[in-house]
Amino acid sequence: MVGGRQGTMATHHLQTLNAEVGDFGERDPYTDVHEFHLYPPYEAEYVIRMKVKRGSRPEWSLTIGDCVHNLRSILDYAVLALWRAHSGEPAKIENVQFPIYSTQGGYREARTRRIGGVHPRVKTIIRLAQPYQRRNDPDGHPLMLLHALDNHDKHRVLHTTHAVVEHAPFEVLERREAVVKWWKGLESGPFEDDTPMLQVRLLALGRKPHFKVKFAPTYGIAFDKTGPGRGELVMHLLNDIRVYIRDDLLAALEPYF
Repeated sequence: MVGGRQGTMATHHLQTLNAEVGDFGERDPYTDVHEFHLYPPYEAEYVIRMKVKRGSRPEWSLTIGDCVHNLRSILDYAVLALWRAHSGEPAKIENVQFPIYSTQGGYREARTRRIGGVHPRVKTIIRLAQPYQRRNDPDGHPLMLLHALDNHDKHRVLHTTHAVVEHAPFEVLERREAVVKWWKGLESGPFEDDTPMLQVRLLALGRKPHFKVKFAPTYGIAFDKTGPGRGELVMHLLNDIRVYIRDDLLAALEPYF
């Protein structure tokens, strides 16, 4: 398949990143501190806070950037192959590129230069895949996210948060002379040093209330909320883009190579 090498490299980078994050997590980069506060005569509070012992590795941003670039290259190599299959060698190969636009005007201005030599049906497939076709949030389309990440990476390092909690389940193991009034937990999302992960407000029924939970969070890394990744989990977002390119776009274009 066209773009196979780039697809293989993108998958390799994702697998490498996943393994490195897993290895990082096994080295206990974070620890949870359990606190119990008694407020006589009838109140108590149980709090779990996260302590960050080491931050994420700087090289992860480079691996992410390589993966993004390879995903973008798959599309460009595909368009070049489709052009050659239908019209032969393009006069200006540097102009041939898979167009990605969030506005119809931008797409119309670029389509002849970018995909003018491909089969008419290929043009239709590419037009219908454009982010501007999505009425709600075209910037959230997989192709637009890829485009934004790729452009961002060309000018600066892709920023990720320290860490993110993917899931934070807890189980009450022990409870004596205490009744839970309410609780609040961080289900998922980024955290910093000393972030409260779980807060449980208790009604104390005796002099020595006791409360203990089992806390088993799982961690990942996420893009910065202020950047093009919109705070999404890195592995989930990049894999979603990869699957969209493979199963939606390339599958539809395959007959025309």
